[in-house]
Amino acid sequence: MAHSPNDRSDPMQSLENLAKEVNLQVGDVIKLYEASVAELASKAKIDTYLHVFAMRELRDKLKGRQMAR
Repeated sequence: MAHSPNDRSDPMQSLENLAKEVNLQVGDVIKLYEASVAELASKAKIDTYLHVFAMRELRDKLKGRQMAR
């Protein structure tokens, strides 16, 4: 998971927290996050904040899945 050197957030901690929130294994959430980053990167011209958008997209997707149960 590559991130900007100016990024002060801890992506691993965010992924761990998200995994707890949606009751999934951290490894599964990391794989989904990496897939989301890869998909966004394939379309992006500028990739400075891809990790922010990928995290938001993943959180929305997993929270929506949780609500549908």
